[in-house]
Amino acid sequence: MTLREAIHRYIRSHRDEHIEKLREYLRQPGISAENLGIRESAELLMRFYRDLGCQEVELVETDGHPGVWAVLDVGAPKTLVNYCMYDVQPVAGQPWTHDPFAADLVPQPPFPRVVIARGAYNSRGPYRFWLNALESVLAVTGTLPVNLMFIAERWVERADVAGWLTILLAVLWILAVNFGIPPLPVEGERIFPQLSLAILGWLLIYQYRAPEEIRRYTA
Repeated sequence: MTLREAIHRYIRSHRDEHIEKLREYLRQPGISAENLGIRESAELLMRFYRDLGCQEVELVETDGHPGVWAVLDVGAPKTLVNYCMYDVQPVAGQPWTHDPFAADLVPQPPFPRVVIARGAYNSRGPYRFWLNALESVLAVTGTLPVNLMFIAERWVERADVAGWLTILLAVLWILAVNFGIPPLPVEGERIFPQLSLAILGWLLIYQYRAPEEIRRYTA
């Protein structure tokens, strides 16, 4: 069995646990525009980073909502910076069929089950699964091929001055690392990588997954 196969087997065997971690994140309201659950969202994310094994986890206070800074140093020669927003869009005035913060797991063709919640797609869902993937690699190998710096804040859903200052700090931190990656969701009918340039200064790498591949992990 290859290392990649061992990691995939671990992910499959811990699927239910990973889904529950996703649902825990999605159940936490975090609407910056309404000042709802933002600090609680930041503190939950800090716990996720500590559970991952980060040696440094810090709540970064600002004049507005706080940011989160964390470092996972595995002694690798290269370091990646990982950015995320931890807030979500408002939910009022929209035709929800389920409580947007219940994270209900329900059948929805063509998929056997999906999680319905604010942020499930953009972007708490992809981020929690990114952390699940990192946890899986660490569980199987005991380490990662790179060190990771995590920068999390809420500016994207409320583009104010404090948020832009956080991005500026992120850019400065990037100068000390080798690459930046913000996990985002992209699903297509075929599996192929896509490069997109010039969004907040990041180079984004998308991995498309075919529906049949998705179904393997949602059945």
